Order: sequence, then C-alpha cells, then structure tokens
Amino acid sequence: VRTPATLMCDVTVKMIRTEAPLVRCPTPGCGCEMKASRIEAHLRRCPILAERNALLACDYCSPAVNTGAGETELDAELEEAEPFDEWKFAARVLRAHAAAGAIAACVAAGAGGADGDRTSADPPGDETGAAASALGGGRTGKARHQEQRDAIAARMVSMGLLNQGHTLVEYGAGNGELALTIMLRAEAEVSGETAAEVKGEKAAGAKAQLGSVCLVDSAKSPAKNADGRLRGLLAGSSPALAPPARITGWRPKNGGGAGGSGGGGGTGGDIGGACFARVRMGLEDLELAKLAERIAPGRHTLLVAKHLCGAATDYALRSAVALRAAGAPPAAVLIGTCCHHRCDFRAYPNRPFLCRLGFVHRADFEALCRVSSWSSVSTAATSERAYVGACAKALLDEGRAEYLRAHGFQATLSRYVNVSVSPENMLLTATAVVTAGMPAAQ
Repeated sequence: VRTPATLMCDVTVKMIRTEAPLVRCPTPGCGCEMKASRIEAHLRRCPILAERNALLACDYCSPAVNTGAGETELDAELEEAEPFDEWKFAARVLRAHAAAGAIAACVAAGAGGADGDRTSADPPGDETGAAASALGGGRTGKARHQEQRDAIAARMVSMGLLNQGHTLVEYGAGNGELALTIMLRAEAEVSGETAAEVKGEKAAGAKAQLGSVCLVDSAKSPAKNADGRLRGLLAGSSPALAPPARITGWRPKNGGGAGGSGGGGGTGGDIGGACFARVRMGLEDLELAKLAERIAPGRHTLLVAKHLCGAATDYALRSAVALRAAGAPPAAVLIGTCCHHRCDFRAYPNRPFLCRLGFVHRADFEALCRVSSWSSVSTAATSERAYVGACAKALLDEGRAEYLRAHGFQATLSRYVNVSVSPENMLLTATAVVTAGMPAAQ
C-alpha cells in the first residue's frame, strides 16, 4: 500500500491508493522486487539465476557436495539440552580442552614471526591487556595483512613447496594478494633475490615453476585485484573462469592443459606453461578434483587461504579430503582459520570428536562457537573469559586437524604471526600421507 501525501489549503491530505504488494525474486541473492505478474518475465532474464544455472552446468559444481549433508545425523537427542549457563559451560570447555590435549597438539612449525611454541589456548596474559589494545603496533591494516601473507609464503618455502610445478588454489581469494605474494616469493627463490626486491618488477630471467594459479571466491572480484599481475607472472595466461557463463572454449594460450566446456584434454606433461583462472562459486559446491583436472591435469594441488571464515574452512577441508580420495592428494593444505563463531553444525567435519568430549547436542556446538568469540576481549579484567574463548577455538581447530589425520594427512596447528599482527593467527598445515598406488607430490 502506497500512501503519497499532498498539501492542499494548508491541510495535509493523504491520498490512499491500493496496489498489489510487491514480491521479491525467488532466486537467492537477487533481491529484485516487482509485481507478481512480472516474476515469470524477470526469471527469464535474471542475471543471478543465469549465473547459477551456468554454475550447475559446470562439471566441477555439485550443490552442497562439501556440506556433509549426506552424513548420518549425530544430534539425535534422548533428552533436551540443558539451558545455557555461561560459567557452567566455560567449565565444560576447560575440562574438554584438557582432555583433548589441544595445547600439545598445537606445536609451532617453521619460522618467521610466530610466537614460538605458544598456542591459541595458552593463558592470554598480557595479550588481553595493553598489548592487545595496541594491536598492530602502529602498523596499518594493509601492512599487517601483508605480514600475514609473507608468513604463509615463508612457511611454504620452509616446506619446500614452491617451484615444484604444483597448481596453486587460493580459497576465499578476494583480491588475490596471497597468491601473488606466494608467486613473487617463488620467483625470488629462483632468482636468488628477496621478495621485496622483485615486488616492484619482474626480475630478468626469473621464471617460477609453481604451475597454474586458480582463485576461488563466492563474491565478485574486487575492482583492485592482483589478477593482472598474476597473469603477467605466469608463463602462459588464459581468460578467467568467472562468471562461469563465459568459460566456453577456455584453454591455456600454449594450447595444452584443460579443455573447454567439455573439461577434457591433455596430461600433466602436455601443459608446458602455467595458466591463470578465477572461479566465482561457493566452496560448499566445489568439486576440487574436477576443477584441478580441468585447469592442470596431472598436477598436484596446493590449497591456501588466509582468514577463511567459519564454515568456509570446513568446506575447504572436506574438498581436500575428497581430492585425496579421488587419487590426487594435494601437495599441502595451509589455511589460516578465522571467525569460529560462524561455524555451522552440519558443515563441521568432525562432530564425533566433539561428541567424545561431551558436546553432543546441536545446542552445545552453537554454544561452543559463541564462546569462541570471547577470545577477542582486550582488557586484563576479562582475561579468564578470553582464555575460555581461546580454548573453545582450539577445540574446534583440533577437531579439524584430527579430521585430516583420520583421512590420510599429517596435520599440525601453529601460530604463523604474532598476536599483535592478528589475533586470528592459527595456521592449519597438512600434507597428504602417500599410500601404495598413489602419486607422490615431489
């Protein structure tokens, strides 16, 4: 009902005109409003629906494949969960943390700016006082993000992952700066220079052998992104894969590698150069094995992400496990976890781990996620609360690491930057354990 008002003889008169209410487009993410009679015509040209249909037509898109939707339901309750009591639940978290040995599991790995063997569940101490309030130490947010990217790249160098011809896949890529930092570090390793020396311009004669690069994000690529520089750094480039409706006939410029819309063609030895791709789709729907085979057949995959929020981390881990089950184990997985309060009960990959610790009900899981946000407090008076929150985060992360271990990975949790750089500084690192008949990542 619209009620426009007019002014007549100093008296405001409301002229009521009755109309049929507007309805919203049923396509998730569209939001367009229109008369009900126009819905059918709108759906024929709705860009969001067209993009969704194009995604479903891709061989690497399988709705809800990484959500755990087909798993046996574990939250069947014999009785109602107890009402949430903050301090009783905090005591449960501390007992579960001690039983799980999460502190011992979170050992430091590698070097470069981390807090030694400190873990996300260590007593907060001065990190909740003045040190936390001075987060960043006067550095800008851009500088702190770059320090985190450099730390992840340095970890990959220490693991010997760069310049091996692997396909780099960045989840939650955004502007693609993490992939760019890794590529620059790989090029610096080849040329013998530091990343800072080659960031301004490509070093003469340096040619990184990292292989192809694929950026995956559900959101539209930011206007300022690293796509152009990544294309320039790679030996051969190709049109981006986003939106999916534009990928027909996609093929690396050197003529090898993945095919067009048919998704076939070539082997690892036929690739020659590297290609660049950007895929716009949610991680919950991504079949990584098919995407990797399409981009660079026969190549091992490096999965990286920084600040992959909540359930997105769980989708990523499930995709890595599925990739190994498909007979193409990833060379490594490096994911900086983040925003544990946004985890989803059904998506979380290791609910049996939490059940063994007494968190049986869905309400328990949701409370654990909610409590994890306590770790962000920044006053010494609430340090106990911050410690409980850190323990809750460690439990969720340790469950993820155990999930990977149970599916053929060696997984560790460690801090990769100082808490002054970012309070979300846990890095989940995993490498696949190669079994008989499975190709090893060199």
